[in-house]
Amino acid sequence: MKRVIIVAVLLAQSFFLRAAEEFPELKTLDGKTYRQAKVTKSTPVEIKVIHADGFATIPLSQLPPEIRARFGEANPEAEAAAEMQRKSGNRTAATLRNQEIEALRIAELSKQPIALCRQAIATRDWCLANPAGGTFGAKMLDQKARDASLEEAMQILSKRPATSEAMAIQTSVQQGGSNFGTSAAAGATVPVTFQPGVIELISARYTLPGNQPRNVKNRLQKLIPSSVISAPVSIFVSDELSDAAKAQGTVTTAVGVGVGVSSTDDQGNTVGVGVAVAQAQTTPKNILTVEYMFNGQKLRKQAAEGTQLVLP
Repeated sequence: MKRVIIVAVLLAQSFFLRAAEEFPELKTLDGKTYRQAKVTKSTPVEIKVIHADGFATIPLSQLPPEIRARFGEANPEAEAAAEMQRKSGNRTAATLRNQEIEALRIAELSKQPIALCRQAIATRDWCLANPAGGTFGAKMLDQKARDASLEEAMQILSKRPATSEAMAIQTSVQQGGSNFGTSAAAGATVPVTFQPGVIELISARYTLPGNQPRNVKNRLQKLIPSSVISAPVSIFVSDELSDAAKAQGTVTTAVGVGVGVSSTDDQGNTVGVGVAVAQAQTTPKNILTVEYMFNGQKLRKQAAEGTQLVLP
């Protein structure tokens, strides 16, 4: 028994010694270089390292022979299986993340419990992936049961509050003193039929007519509520959307010249002439063009600089 314990301790010490190895520069066989690499974990198929630029997982088969010998023999089949499992785990994590985002959004729109929305999304996705039925959770569903489950899930996901409970309001709100921001539409009456929803910005471009558009999506996104809105949103369009627009100068739009004779001498010769040149200069107005989604509908609107953009 003592001998078994001693061997186990020695093996554990050997593992941790190997896992703690450091390399000023670690070059792999596929041409990658890791500076100041420190091994944090070793398995039969790969090592995990922390290096000057972040973290990395390196298969044993990509290590130079003299380094690989410290961690074991390479097993390409085991490495391929581990890589496949890692990718599967990443896809699963991404799917769960997307399902959670969708569940939160639908729960806000429909005013239903988020747990109910999560389950409906999971059911929908499974049914769509298994048109002939199969085992879902602890239940065996034939095609008929699968179709019924999908129909029930879609009813939950498509539900929206009735007009009387949809947070629709009727109000008139005057624009505040800020020249750049969001508020309920200035002077707008919100109809009782307004359906709450989420504005999903697709693109936003700010430009003079005929010029190269400036992408202002990131700045405009900050002015649009990310949660469910229960009334239209108004945004004052100004050069604050674009630094390039702030530096924009004036342009000449018209030039006028006037000539007048002021006086003559006894012989009728001109002794004075008045010449006037007038230039009218104006600052050109940019046009903001936005594309966005609202309650499943793709919309497009434009607003000139100095006016209000009302969404949706």
